Amino acid sequence: MPASDNEPSQADAVIRQFEARAFEGSDLKWTLTGTEAFVFNESDITVINMANAQSYNKGQKSTTMSSNNLNINNATEEMKASGSVVIQAVNGRKINAESILYEGKTKVFSS
Repeated sequence: MPASDNEPSQADAVIRQFEARAFEGSDLKWTLTGTEAFVFNESDITVINMANAQSYNKGQKSTTMSSNNLNINNATEEMKASGSVVIQAVNGRKINAESILYEGKTKVFSS
């Protein structure tokens, strides 16, 4: 996902105060917010600034993540968080990194 291919000025849509939620049945699965999101239709990529995400297990918060920038490739189900990335589980485990890649198809994180 080269940044030069997805410059904010070339976005097909800009969403301020972005917020999305996903449900599994009636249970909240995850939430994702950001100060702004840039949607690129041709590359099927969404870029979210100042991203905050929470995942839930059976309606209970299980993990939180924050980063300065989150690139989501909807076609490949890959997400790359960059810039002051913090992931924290409710059990207290915490990861700090400059960037983290999540591959949705395999459910694997790498840094």
